[in-house]
Order: sequence, then structure tokens, then C-alpha cells
Amino acid sequence: MMVSRFLRFTFIILMLYIFIQNVNAHTCTCWNGATVDVGTCFPLCSYVCAQACGGLTNCACDNETDCRNCCRVEACSIYTGVELDVCMDSCAGTCLVNDDFCQTIDLLRFIAIGIATVLFAVNGVRWIISEDDLGRMEARRGLLWIVFGLIVILVAFSLVNYIMVGSLACSC
Repeated sequence: MMVSRFLRFTFIILMLYIFIQNVNAHTCTCWNGATVDVGTCFPLCSYVCAQACGGLTNCACDNETDCRNCCRVEACSIYTGVELDVCMDSCAGTCLVNDDFCQTIDLLRFIAIGIATVLFAVNGVRWIISEDDLGRMEARRGLLWIVFGLIVILVAFSLVNYIMVGSLACSC
């Protein structure tokens, strides 16, 4: 009986908290038309919105100066004063993380292409020096699988880049 009352009381308090939070929720409209719910932020809503919207950038540059230039043009163009500074800090941080992600994608791409090149050379030599039709057919099949794998890798890297960074090119 006592546990039941405690659970009811906890449930009521939790529902009131959720209701109060939803009533006071603040939504921002960013530079790209996206809306961001920043929750309860009064009296600093404009700063919280600038920070949240700055984090939505597609910039991916390899140094902070280029990131700030990209952010000034793209994500933070609608802000001034302290809001601009908050947006620029958030955007520049996201830009540098995007660049790290792009460099990781490029590294994996170069490794995959290197492995494919070695396998392509090995199967090409096998095809050239094979003495019977079975050896040539196996080498040709290997070459076809390598080409198929490279196509899959190209599509996968493009999709990951587009989904995670938001653009097909990882550069400023």
C-alpha cells in the first residue's frame, strides 16, 4: 500500500515536470530553415539558439581560420554581437570535427584502394601466367569481384560522407 502511494506520487510529479518543460520549451529557426528545440533557456534563449544552430554547419576545413571563414558565410550569417561569437565557436568546433571525420574517410578510402590495387595486380598476374582455362576463369572472377568491391566502396563512402557531414565533398 505504501509503495503504491509512493509510485503514484512519483508518477504525478514526473508528469507535472514533463508538462512544465513542454510548456516552457523554446524552438529556434536556424540559417538553413531547420528548427531546433532548445528546451527551457530563458533569459539566454538567443545565445542557446546561436550555439545550437552553429553546430548544424556543413563546413569541414582543416584549420580554425578556414572554419571561421566558412561559418561566417554559412551558419552564423544571421547573428550579430555576442550571439555571433557563440555561433562561431560552436560552428568552428563542429567544422573541425567534420574535417577529422573527412580525413578518416579519406584514410580508409586510400587503404581500400591500396588493397584493391595489390589484389588487382595479383589476379592480373595469375590471369596472364595461368596455363589452363580454369586458372584464367578464377583470375578473371577475382578481377570482377575486385571491381565490384571498389564500386561498393565508392558508393558506401559517398553515402557515409553525405549522411554524416551533409555534403558530398569534404572540403571548405
